[in-house]
Amino acid sequence: NGVFTDAYPEVGVLLEAEPLGGGASLAASCTATLIGCHTVITAAHCFCREYGDASSCLAAGQPEAVWERTLFGLQHAGAFEIESVAIQPQYRGT
Repeated sequence: NGVFTDAYPEVGVLLEAEPLGGGASLAASCTATLIGCHTVITAAHCFCREYGDASSCLAAGQPEAVWERTLFGLQHAGAFEIESVAIQPQYRGT
């Protein structure tokens, strides 16, 4: 329920490719914040949607399945491919 702003240039969006007929489109799935030159932080549920804990998510290969079709977008810099995802080992979904 927020409003659009450009006041926080380090905050970006995870853009997930969604099949659409003969092509694909990008849909915003989560926000993420740039915390280093090549490091972004976001919520674990953005990559572990179907699993309630980190070990189940990692064992099923869920993070890879999601990040392979996801880009990180910054409003002033464009979209970037995700190289890897690390899930906090104590992650427990809601």
